[in-house]
Amino acid sequence: MQLSLDNIYISARLQKKLDRIPMYPLTTVVAPAGYGKTTAVRWFREGLSKECMVLRLNVLGGGLNEFWRDFAELIGREAGASFSETLLKMGPPLDTTTQREFLRKIHELAPARETYLFVDDYHLVEGEMMTGFVLFISRNLPKHIHVVLISRIAVLSIRDRLLLSGRVNEIEEGDLRFDAQDIGNYFAQCGYPISSEDISHLIYISEGWAAALYLNLVSYADTGKFSDFGDIHTMMGTILFEPLPPDEKELLTVMSMMLVFSASQAEWISGRADAEILLRRLARSNGFITYISQDGTYKLHHLMQESVQQAFARLPEEQQAKYLSRAGMWQLEHGYAASAARLFYKARDFHGLMRAVECGQGADLSAEHKNEMLAWFRECPRAVCNAYPVAMLVYARRLFTFNMRAECTATLDGLLQSLNTNTTLSEAEKNNLLGEVEIVKSFLDFNNIKAMSAHHRRACVLMDRPTTAVSPTAVWGYGSPSVLISYYRLPGTLDREVAVMKESMPFWYRLNPNQGSGAEHVMEGEAFLMRGSFVDAEICQYRALHDAERDGQLCMVLAAHFLRLRAEVLQGEFSGVEPTLRTLRDKVLAQQEYVLLHSIDMCEAWLYALLGQPHSAADWLDEGRLEDTRLLFPSVPFLNTVYGQLLLAQGQFTRLIAREENERRLYRVYPMLLCEIYLDIQLAGALERVGKHRAAIIHLSQALNVAMPDRLYLPFVENQEYIAALLCELKSGPWEKEIGTILEQCAQWRAANLQIQHTAFGQAPSFGLTEKERSIARLAAEGHTNKEIAAQMFLSESRVKACLGSAFQKMGITEKRNKRSALKHLLG
Repeated sequence: MQLSLDNIYISARLQKKLDRIPMYPLTTVVAPAGYGKTTAVRWFREGLSKECMVLRLNVLGGGLNEFWRDFAELIGREAGASFSETLLKMGPPLDTTTQREFLRKIHELAPARETYLFVDDYHLVEGEMMTGFVLFISRNLPKHIHVVLISRIAVLSIRDRLLLSGRVNEIEEGDLRFDAQDIGNYFAQCGYPISSEDISHLIYISEGWAAALYLNLVSYADTGKFSDFGDIHTMMGTILFEPLPPDEKELLTVMSMMLVFSASQAEWISGRADAEILLRRLARSNGFITYISQDGTYKLHHLMQESVQQAFARLPEEQQAKYLSRAGMWQLEHGYAASAARLFYKARDFHGLMRAVECGQGADLSAEHKNEMLAWFRECPRAVCNAYPVAMLVYARRLFTFNMRAECTATLDGLLQSLNTNTTLSEAEKNNLLGEVEIVKSFLDFNNIKAMSAHHRRACVLMDRPTTAVSPTAVWGYGSPSVLISYYRLPGTLDREVAVMKESMPFWYRLNPNQGSGAEHVMEGEAFLMRGSFVDAEICQYRALHDAERDGQLCMVLAAHFLRLRAEVLQGEFSGVEPTLRTLRDKVLAQQEYVLLHSIDMCEAWLYALLGQPHSAADWLDEGRLEDTRLLFPSVPFLNTVYGQLLLAQGQFTRLIAREENERRLYRVYPMLLCEIYLDIQLAGALERVGKHRAAIIHLSQALNVAMPDRLYLPFVENQEYIAALLCELKSGPWEKEIGTILEQCAQWRAANLQIQHTAFGQAPSFGLTEKERSIARLAAEGHTNKEIAAQMFLSESRVKACLGSAFQKMGITEKRNKRSALKHLLG
């Protein structure tokens, strides 16, 4: 009887698990190579109704960004190129905000029919960052969408399984392993019934491993004997590879560097015109080579690839390098620059590697590729590096994002030396590159406006074109909605820094037309707001909004609106907050600038924290998951300042105090003085609430000493609920006049806050009163005397008087007369 390689055997227990796939949003199929994972899933897939939408994705390795690009292209085949482009701009949804947006897009797309996504070799998705996304979709996907992940290693931890209790179907090694009955049935099904002694022997040598059983089946069919090779790769080579005709062996050997490839790709890399004919023949006769009709590619089983790679390793080094370089050229030609770079590196083809880096501009090379990229450039001969100055610029930019400032500086210095001695570039080309060096150097001086502008001015003299070092679509300010937070660095310099920013931005606009338009007006408006000059702040806000909207700079549109909303809330107007934030979110989604979703969340959280509504902030902020964001490092200090304000509003005083050392260190990487001022004020409020009065006074005095030379009143006013009494205590000190101004503005903010609490939230502000102080204050507001209050609350009159005095201070009631009338007004 002729052996049939197409026969698939599925045990009853495995079939039971496979039949449950439609009942779950997520199925994981986890076992080592050779256990028949892909075969079992293919059997299930082929049994699906033709009405189902079936999507298959083979992970080829290379990192999250490349996985996401392949996924986006796969979805795009069904949903169209625009949807694919949306997913590419979104990037891997590793944070809660973009996960929700991904889910929204999927709900828009998904037809009301059963949809299955099969992801093979999921273990090749580098790193563990996708686990959160897997958990999220498992809990939130529409009921008719099912995801099946096939992996050699565990997809979920024990904790993940508990979180997904009842929502994941797990198929494991034990479900896939053949027992004695399975082995007998399998061989009989293929036309080779065997004895119980043979079954026992196969159980002993294979331990139920499907790959070993398949190879023994082939051996038994050919020779009537089972294989006596213990090593699977030796078995594979002896039984499946060595007997092949020379042309098929040659093709497989050459293509062993690729897990999945097309016929045209194989033809290009191998140089064989008959590659497609050979591949068709191999796929028909070999169970370890599969044709994937969905995209017309061929896939080698991992065990076959590993076995044939041994033959590739025996080729002369120059032949290996030739094929690797040809594979790299194919990848580069088809837009896979990062994959091409890896192949060129393996080939030690550093010219090809540098071309790949120049072509890709580092777009697919994120933090997860840091060590890989460092190795490329450290091992590349200096003469080759010097011949590719654009690649060196890409490398320098990446070093900056890796926070490797010394290495970035050294790379730029080396590039300058090579450019100064370069005789092949035209003068214009050389000057443009020298200008690009100046721009990258300006990154190293981030938040020093004067130093950054000096680089920009030199670049303007050198260059006759816009920069390529920064994408025109990049978010100016790294996602921070406050320009002042990012660029105010030294006490007593605010007016000068605002002036320098206004002088400097025109030079930047020449290098990267319109990027960041309106930033100088936002910074000036924020400076006015800090001093309580609402009219001047509003004028700057309108200027900023005009420039930003004219030039399509959504990041600055957001910053201008945040400036306006802060001013409106401080004046008792809340009605525009939620509609404005909603409109901004719609604009961000329409323009697909997804990082700004986190910026909007920060703005919202700041306003709600000031209004004593911290739990109205986005979940990831309210719960302190600050790593759950794609914000770039320079915007992280403001993120932490927002979180400090939330902790204060939540009453988590000890937690806030415990963060001081880490926060202060963060705020000094790039000197962000306003963050430190807010930190000291937040700490003063928290320390006072936990009874550490002296420490609170020290922190508040420190904040005053830094902020008052520039008349930065707003941080104190915003936190009056926590520090009003402390300010009164410090009023006789060196900042008496300034504290007087702050207390006047505090009274205005209290009235505004009271108005918002009543109109927007239907409640009165807490003012930070203890329960006892609030009860006493309410009785006093009702007209009771201290003696009556003492009798009613079983307290001494002196205790009542002390509590009332504390309440007056916290509520900012400083007038000598009519204090109880003021109490009645403020407590509603």
